[in-house]
Amino acid sequence: MLPIFDSTTKSPLNSYVEGISTHCIITLPFTSPATTSARTVVPSPPVSITPNKAGHCTHLLHPGTPQTEVLCPVCKIRQLLNELQPMTSLWQNRGAPFLQPQYDPMYYRLRKVWYMYRASLARYMYFLEIRAEREEAWELEHEGVEMLGVEDVRSARKALGIARRETPFLELGDGDFTTTVRETGKRGGLGLKR
Repeated sequence: MLPIFDSTTKSPLNSYVEGISTHCIITLPFTSPATTSARTVVPSPPVSITPNKAGHCTHLLHPGTPQTEVLCPVCKIRQLLNELQPMTSLWQNRGAPFLQPQYDPMYYRLRKVWYMYRASLARYMYFLEIRAEREEAWELEHEGVEMLGVEDVRSARKALGIARRETPFLELGDGDFTTTVRETGKRGGLGLKR
């Protein structure tokens, strides 16, 4: 049977608390703000990371870039530019970028191939712009993080800068080429807007 407690009888819990409070004195230090000495805040050392390396070229990748890349963004841009360069030279030897339709049918074949390489480069540049935004967001999110070897990191921003400086006929843009129909009525190569 449970003991019956009324207001005059102490519960076992109250008895226990009273026993502890009489035997154990807990004092909390109290100091007024006027007498408290100022604490010196010791800054923690900056967090540093070492970026991962690309699989094939072994250059350092920015942490905001996908870490499973075989080539760093700079090497990939250089590869695409190196593929575009021979086509640019051949096309320029035929009068690129502006030649009238009646002159040289080989010109249009070369321009079509050049445009395919240029479109491949433009697609990769589009992805690099997205990655550059992610890199910037990563840097804003991790402001206190220091990257070791930061000057060696091959970022999407560096690759975009190289592509914008070294892409031939960049001023033409993708909208300057349209499909034309030759006088024979057959679907021809890519023509220029007039």
